[in-house]
Amino acid sequence: MTLKGDIHYQGINLRQLTSKEWQKIRGRRIAYLVQNPMAMFNPFQKIGSHVLETTLSHEQKSKKACLTQVLDWMQRLGLQDADALFKKYPFELSGGMLQRVMLAIILCLDPQMIILDEPTSALDCHNCSNLFTILKELQDRGKTLITVTHDFQLAQALGGQLMVINKGHIVEQGLTEAVFSQPKEAYTKSLLNQSRIWGEISYASL
Repeated sequence: MTLKGDIHYQGINLRQLTSKEWQKIRGRRIAYLVQNPMAMFNPFQKIGSHVLETTLSHEQKSKKACLTQVLDWMQRLGLQDADALFKKYPFELSGGMLQRVMLAIILCLDPQMIILDEPTSALDCHNCSNLFTILKELQDRGKTLITVTHDFQLAQALGGQLMVINKGHIVEQGLTEAVFSQPKEAYTKSLLNQSRIWGEISYASL
C-alpha cells in the first residue's frame, strides 16, 4: 500500500514538523491512546515513575498537583487503589489497565484532540460505560475525538462523522446517524447486520 498526502492541524502541516516542533504539540495539543500500551511503557520503570515523568514534562505544576489530578482520573476510569498500582511494573498490569493508566495521563494533559485506538477492546461493560461517560464529557467541552474502533455501539453513541474502512480503503462515510440508519454499501450493511445479530448493549443505556 502506498502512503501519500499531508496531515494538517490548525493550519500546520504535521508532516513537515521537526522533532522539536512535535514535542510542543504531542501530548498538549494532540494525544494518542494506543491499542497495545505495553510497547509505550519502559518495562524496568514503575507505573508511578511513568506517570510523573510524563505529566511533569508537559505541565508546569507541582508534583503533588500532577499526582492529585492523575489519581482522580484513574479513579474515574475504574482503577482503584492507585497507590498500589504506582508501585507495580507495566508487566504486572493487564492490557486494559495499562491503557486506562495511559488515558489518565492523557486526560491530565488536557489536549485539544485525542486519537483513540480501540479504547474499549480490553474493557468489561462497566468500564466501557465509565469510558463512554468521560468521552461524552470531553465532546461537550469541545474536544476532538478520533476513534478507531470495531465497537459499533461506541461509534454510534459518540456520533459525529463516521468512516467505514475495509482493507485500508474508505468504503463509506457520512454522519454517524445517517450511516447507521441508511447504509449504502454492502460491506457496511454486513457489519451492521453482524452487530445486530450479536445484540450488543448500548452504553447510553447503562
